[in-house]
Amino acid sequence: MSKAPAGTRGGEIRLRVAATMLSHLEQRPTRGAQAAPATVSSLRRPVKSGPMRGTAPPPDPAGEYIDSNLTTQRLRDGRRLSARIDGWHDVYRTRVRLHRRLDGDCTCPSDIQPCKHVRALRATWERNSDSFFDVRAFLRSLDAYEKPQLIEAIGRIIAAFPPALGVLGVPGFDADGADVIE
Repeated sequence: MSKAPAGTRGGEIRLRVAATMLSHLEQRPTRGAQAAPATVSSLRRPVKSGPMRGTAPPPDPAGEYIDSNLTTQRLRDGRRLSARIDGWHDVYRTRVRLHRRLDGDCTCPSDIQPCKHVRALRATWERNSDSFFDVRAFLRSLDAYEKPQLIEAIGRIIAAFPPALGVLGVPGFDADGADVIE
């Protein structure tokens, strides 16, 4: 018959952990003058009556999108923001209105409102507002263009994005699903 490894008794495994590593966990009271090392069986699961001290809150799922390369085509039009967000399952168009309360919408299927994409877009604005393209400033700069240049640019926009004709009032071209800031 083989001998049991040191620290075990006939099929029992004991785990020795320094008490300093378990300071945030509740331990079973020990008997005697000297405290015995904690074992797995001496640990109790904490009761969920509120936030545990010494533990970090769970990470916000919006965190991975905040000011990341997953949040692109960032636009600002007055008090409205929009961006394309490359999510785990699809690409979403997310919009936020800049008010005191978080107000926005997203094309993602989340039942949680506001969704993580809306929260991420607002947080991106708060962290890095310079990363947003200012639509109104750009439109003001179009005064410097000559009419033929503008007509040519509109033609290229229509060729690349035919629903733009619907935005211009051409019947039969629906702008539904277009990434247009409202």
